[in-house]
Amino acid sequence: MRTLRFSYFWLLIGFMLALGGDIFYPATPEAAIQLDGQAIQLTTQGGMVAITLPFAYNQSEPFVGDISVSLLNKSYESVAEIFKKLFIVNGKQAEQIALPIPEGFQDPVVVRIDFQDQTWIKRPRAASAEQEIHIIGQREWVSGTQAVVRVIVSRSGKNTPIENAVVKAELFQGKETTARTQGQALSDSQGAAAVTIPVPDLAKGDYTLKITVDAQNQKKEITSTVSIVPGTKIFLVTDKPVYQPNQVMHLRALAAHKSTGEPLAEKEITLEVYDGKGNKVFKETQPTSEFGIVSADFQLADEVNQGDYTIKA
Repeated sequence: MRTLRFSYFWLLIGFMLALGGDIFYPATPEAAIQLDGQAIQLTTQGGMVAITLPFAYNQSEPFVGDISVSLLNKSYESVAEIFKKLFIVNGKQAEQIALPIPEGFQDPVVVRIDFQDQTWIKRPRAASAEQEIHIIGQREWVSGTQAVVRVIVSRSGKNTPIENAVVKAELFQGKETTARTQGQALSDSQGAAAVTIPVPDLAKGDYTLKITVDAQNQKKEITSTVSIVPGTKIFLVTDKPVYQPNQVMHLRALAAHKSTGEPLAEKEITLEVYDGKGNKVFKETQPTSEFGIVSADFQLADEVNQGDYTIKA
């Protein structure tokens, strides 16, 4: 008798059941590559904005990545944007980007710079009375948790921190005008505000995050996109790794929250089995128990396609 094998996972499966740098990624203090936000320089000349970006990199292998630079109007909407591929070698390196100013553009020059996990809002040095905003946060938010967006507010030119700025973060879906969730904080003596935002059980997808900074009679708004991802993880197991025709596969899945580890009760889980040729040979949907568990049995026939079988939740 030839044995029937299938592939199964004793792994944690990130499962998209419910639900999310740019403003939102976690900043890494010891990151291999760093962009010195305070040393970014902007000048305007001949219908262009010239941006100098000073990088520091401490790895032997070259860094290859992307950066985007946008020109914003007075409503902080992008009117021109450039994406550039970076090639950074070990040490310090300054990159130059020339951003065209659209014909007829009359607003003060404001530039948004997005690189990896951070966003900078900058103005040419001459606009010393204006505010600069530096935002750090996550691109993906997990439903059922709390997200934190860190905003640093300073005056242009000398980078003087602005204390007691009111920083508000709101999350919207589509064209909705009522926020799904929000948070607010005041900036400290360093101009930094950590805004905590509760993330409810939202549907998976992209949402609009609006950051409003109100300081010294100046109110600035900027929006970005974050993704809501489900807070579910699934452990999927079977009773053994090798089966023969006419035997029974015993399937078992445990659903829990990613962050807390608490079992998810009364949530529907669909178990599927695919044979060695990719045909779906079993499907069953069940609600989880109070301990977040579902189980099912799949009876193999006497004559079946042999090979590696795949189990899916």
